[in-house]
Amino acid sequence: MEVLARKLGFNEVVMNKARELERLLETKNSNTNRIDASLKGVVCLHIAADMKGVKIDKDLASKLSGTSKKKYRTQLYTFENMLQLQKVNSIKDMCLKLGLAELSNEATTLMTKFDQTQEDEEVNLPMYFAGAIWVVAKSRKVSIEKTKILELARTGNLPTFEAVVTMMKKLHDTNSLLSSTKKPKRKHAYQEIIDNINEKNAQEEYNMSEDDGSDDEEYEVWRERMINMAREEIKLASKKAKYEAGKK
Repeated sequence: MEVLARKLGFNEVVMNKARELERLLETKNSNTNRIDASLKGVVCLHIAADMKGVKIDKDLASKLSGTSKKKYRTQLYTFENMLQLQKVNSIKDMCLKLGLAELSNEATTLMTKFDQTQEDEEVNLPMYFAGAIWVVAKSRKVSIEKTKILELARTGNLPTFEAVVTMMKKLHDTNSLLSSTKKPKRKHAYQEIIDNINEKNAQEEYNMSEDDGSDDEEYEVWRERMINMAREEIKLASKKAKYEAGKK
């Protein structure tokens, strides 16, 4: 580890902290002994540097670990989980970092509803916050970078994140249907007349107009007359609205 620390430009304080973390990981999970020494050493140095507020060259760290960037990130997030050191951000902070502040309220609401459906699951983790933001962004057709959201989610395990997204999306879609209780806009008389004319009982309405003693009139002529009357109604209503607005 000393060689790795030197290559990364870390001092003894960071190195000692990394060794402490390595020992702690081994007591938490004996399987960490099976992880390649270089990978484990660099990841522990990375976490130690973060804890001490020391900047790290992530590209160099990944290279020194002897593995791919993806596997390196996965191991980093796994160790953070084991050490319970995940950086727990709020949804608001995440949205600000993504430049999507307008999604904050809806994503927070979704996260609250999701939390209520989970009895034993610990959902106060970045992965769930990121999942809520992702679902809301997609529902609004807002562009969002997958690599960036995964970084904020602190998980390199894509299938796990996608499973969270699936659950969030199902809940979001269900609540969207339940909350869509908006009353339909009232149609203008013009549109109502056209709709009535186009309905199956239009001929019956036409027949009733004949029974009123009005002059005989072909159906299509009657239909056109009714539509024209509706158009005139719209014009009058529009003029009245402008007049009322002018008086204020």
